Amino acid sequence: MEGMRPEGVEEWFQIPGLVWSDEGWEVAMARPLAKLSHRSCPWGGHLIRFSVKHLVINNAPEKTGNVLVRPEVRAAYHDRIPLTGTRMCLEKVVQPGEAVLRGLTSTKLMRLCVVLFGEMSGRKTCCFHDAQSPVSMHQKIRRDYPCEGDSALAFWQEDRAHEGLFALRPMEKSLAKTFDLSAVLRLPEDKFASWATFQFRTLLTVAHKTVEWMFNRPGVERLSVGPKFLCDPSNSKLWPWISLDPQRGIRCHRHH
Repeated sequence: MEGMRPEGVEEWFQIPGLVWSDEGWEVAMARPLAKLSHRSCPWGGHLIRFSVKHLVINNAPEKTGNVLVRPEVRAAYHDRIPLTGTRMCLEKVVQPGEAVLRGLTSTKLMRLCVVLFGEMSGRKTCCFHDAQSPVSMHQKIRRDYPCEGDSALAFWQEDRAHEGLFALRPMEKSLAKTFDLSAVLRLPEDKFASWATFQFRTLLTVAHKTVEWMFNRPGVERLSVGPKFLCDPSNSKLWPWISLDPQRGIRCHRHH
């Protein structure tokens, strides 16, 4: 697996130690509720990882593997339940839980990442979204993997060397609605801004507040049910309609 770029949740977890283990990672900054680590990337470049502890999601579903929203549902509901600082639209549905989204991002967290990890390499548009250049991102979700109750989202640019993984794991039952989060991103060059210790403190504070707000923003719990129908604008013959049923999840229907 080493030397090959992962393009799915399973492929990320097949490479030992990338998501949850601390083995092989160097800690750049650790705070009580968040940690920033980094390491060389097995398939080239450098990896950074945000680890967030004790993330409380107030309206988390009873089946915790459903806490991450499918990308096509997130895009369809973006105008009504937006992510502040982000614009997105649905380009293509590959299958339920896998889609290509196109968007712009200018959140405080992404702006900090651009300064600390993007601009120093001279390739900021290859590493992070920005407010001027729309980016198409292939996103694929997996539930109850590698353990029951877990969920993860792999994302990558098909035409550029940028990819990452966003994973959630519920804590013990005594801490209901509480999760650990791991977000891994690849940088195109094998170097890291070790000098930015003070800025890393701010970055971790912003990262924790951002994910806390993202999972608790008004209306987000409705996305687990979603709209009755979604249409794939890129290929109406193959995936014309996607119905979202609260009991059965997403089902795709073809024209006859």
